[in-house]
Amino acid sequence: MPNRKGSVVSKEKRFQMGFTLVELMVVVAIIGILASVAYPAYIEHVRKARRADAQAALTQAAQFMERSYSLSQKYSGVSLPSSIGAAQYAISISAQSDTAFTLQAAPASGWSDPKCGTLSLDNAGVKTPTTPGCW
Repeated sequence: MPNRKGSVVSKEKRFQMGFTLVELMVVVAIIGILASVAYPAYIEHVRKARRADAQAALTQAAQFMERSYSLSQKYSGVSLPSSIGAAQYAISISAQSDTAFTLQAAPASGWSDPKCGTLSLDNAGVKTPTTPGCW
């Protein structure tokens, strides 16, 4: 059948436009496989970053406690300023006496750390838990 220019257009010369359903399903399957591998690694990276924030906040709180001790020669009666903290952890003094303290960083509501859970640091520098990778 002739076209406007007078040449014949054969059925073999028509080009297919777009993608077939099978091609789209293969792409979706590949994306699903990549996501199933990448997502757990991403979540673990986020946990490590938030844990590092909690460790830094505990260290900062311990320094504050030591500065207070150097002024009054006791740890009791000291409360942490609101500026010390981590976004996904609640920093608190879990035990306090005149000569010792223990600080805790507990995961805040809506957040969990199955590997390390609650981090703690005392006046002697003892860090718990002792699981590798937690400190």
